[in-house]
Amino acid sequence: MKRFIVKTGLLAAAAIFFSFTANAQIARQYTAEIPFDFVVKDKTMAAGNYSVGPISGNSALGTITLLDKKNGGKFVIGQATLGSEEMKVGKLTFVKNGSTYVLSRIATPSFRMNFKPRTDSLAGNRQAVPEVVAINLK
Repeated sequence: MKRFIVKTGLLAAAAIFFSFTANAQIARQYTAEIPFDFVVKDKTMAAGNYSVGPISGNSALGTITLLDKKNGGKFVIGQATLGSEEMKVGKLTFVKNGSTYVLSRIATPSFRMNFKPRTDSLAGNRQAVPEVVAINLK
C-alpha cells in the first residue's frame, strides 16, 4: 500500500510539473515588424510592430490576440491549436493578391492558427498566382 501511495504521489507531481511547463510555452508572446498594411479577419491593420500571443500570461491554449505596439490596440484573432516544438522560428504567412496582403497563417513552437481568407477580402484583386510572403517572428 505504501508503494502505491508513493507511486501515485510521484505521478501527480509529474503531471503538475508538465502542465506548468506546457502553459509557460503557450504563454509566450512573439513580435514582428510588418512592413505593409494587411487584412486579418475583415479588419485592416496598418504596417508596424506587432505582438501575437495568448490573451493573457495565465491563459491556457486558446484565445490569441494581435497587439499593435504603436497605439496599444489589441485585436482578438481567434482560437489556436498546439504548435510544433520542432519549429525553431515562428512565422506569419500572408497571401498577397493584387495590392492586398491577407494574414493566412501563424505558426510558432507554442501555437498555430490558419485563417480562411474571405472572398470579399480579395475581391477585385484577382491574379493568376497569389504571392506568399512569410515574416519571421522574434
